[in-house]
Amino acid sequence: MSIFDKYPSKFLKTSDIETGEIVTIKDVVVEQVGQDREEKPTISFKEHAKRAVLNKTNATALAKDFGDDESKWGGKKVVLTSEKVRFAGKITDSIMMAPAGNSIPF
Repeated sequence: MSIFDKYPSKFLKTSDIETGEIVTIKDVVVEQVGQDREEKPTISFKEHAKRAVLNKTNATALAKDFGDDESKWGGKKVVLTSEKVRFAGKITDSIMMAPAGNSIPF
């Protein structure tokens, strides 16, 4: 067991997914996230109990194929991968999303 299992999160982490995993969108909703309780879109998948915060990079990648009305994304297939990204000046793992069947757009 990892020490980080002692700090549960309501949001998906890279350790919760398998790179290349194909999942099905349930919905996208706006909710308060982080210590600042900032309102951000979150996305849920039929295959996971936890939601993921939908960052602008992932939203853009999905909207390119699914359209910019996220209320119509339910049932669409998405490939999840884990990538190293720079966030707030630090390199960290991030969940990246792309429409299934397409090449990864990042």
